[in-house]
Amino acid sequence: MQLFAARSAYRGVRVAGSAATSPFMLLSLWFGLLFGVGLLGFGVAALVGVF
Repeated sequence: MQLFAARSAYRGVRVAGSAATSPFMLLSLWFGLLFGVGLLGFGVAALVGVF
């Protein structure tokens, strides 16, 4: 879900972003994407039995 939320936020900023858009939005998009990838990796590792 987090990866889809990051993609949706990116599309929203791409369409409606302007000079008034916060510069921290890019940072939040990257952290959201990294968090989603981390969750995906953790889930795959749990399924495989690494833990």
